[in-house]
Amino acid sequence: MSILKYLTTLVVGLSLLATPIQANTSYKLANGTEVHLNGVGEALELNGSLYMGALYLEHRSATDDVVATSLWSKRMDIRVTVDKLYGRRFAQHFRERMAINYDRKVLGSMGKEIQDFVGTFSETLEKGDQVTLDFLPDVGLVIGINGKEIKRIPSRAAFYEALISTWVGQRPPTAQFKDGVLGKANAETAIDLQKRFFALEPSKTRVAETNRWAVK
Repeated sequence: MSILKYLTTLVVGLSLLATPIQANTSYKLANGTEVHLNGVGEALELNGSLYMGALYLEHRSATDDVVATSLWSKRMDIRVTVDKLYGRRFAQHFRERMAINYDRKVLGSMGKEIQDFVGTFSETLEKGDQVTLDFLPDVGLVIGINGKEIKRIPSRAAFYEALISTWVGQRPPTAQFKDGVLGKANAETAIDLQKRFFALEPSKTRVAETNRWAVK
């Protein structure tokens, strides 16, 4: 091994030890199941970054089909990176990507679930906002914003499969995004993505504001 390659590897390893990202690599969901960080990616559009996404799984996996179709508890954790993101645009982003990544005939039978999902996002999201989309096998989809449960949508496992296909399907936001959430990014890139992801947080004032969005 060359000196340069050795030093690069050493720096990456030391960075991983020094960063506090490990504190947020697991979450306990509403059903009591613990999910673990699988990977992080950044969703880019023509105008730049839209959001960063982290995938949490009950059992880590780097295989897209396993991630999409398994009946484990899962979390799609989204952190907004643009100053303002209209709720309708956010929902439409996922609706359009479901259409190009999932079987359209099956999607056609999910009108109620899709309508409920899109209707949840009527408010404008801001930079640092956290949107969580949890799959609980015995419940369906649980949507949270900034740590507060906003809505539960009773739905089939296939609906969450359609949602998660927007990240790990044939047409993800970018190939790099898919590699990131599947845990396939190289160590240096993965560390950078995690640092940037966890640095995105809402203020206490913003949390209090979004807590009022919860469906009663």
